Amino acid sequence: MSISILIADDHPLFLRGIMTFLNEQSFQVVGEATDGGEALDLISELRPDLAILDYEMPVKSGLEVARQIKSAKLPTKVIFLTFHKDPLFLQLAKIEQAGGFISKEFEPAELLNCIELVLGGGQYFGIG
Repeated sequence: MSISILIADDHPLFLRGIMTFLNEQSFQVVGEATDGGEALDLISELRPDLAILDYEMPVKSGLEVARQIKSAKLPTKVIFLTFHKDPLFLQLAKIEQAGGFISKEFEPAELLNCIELVLGGGQYFGIG
């Protein structure tokens, strides 16, 4: 069974790059969004295995989307991406029981490790 992933980031080039990379790794990218509102709508509709969310997006932040996924009891696991290295972001992600949190400066192998751990029920915090 293929792993379904939704990607949300308000930077089109970054969004396209992650989508291309994940498709090359045989993941099924089922949707993409450029803001948190659109991401939440797609997650509710498509129920992907995993959502990779930019931490800061227009309309709703990645954190707000994760909170709504959790409150709606959707099965989608969440990985946050960010350029910020503020420990507060990491602490909030842990409080919200995010599966993963990594810097946008990641190496491709780090994203794959994060995905594997999160889908296996673990957590991966690559910054902080």
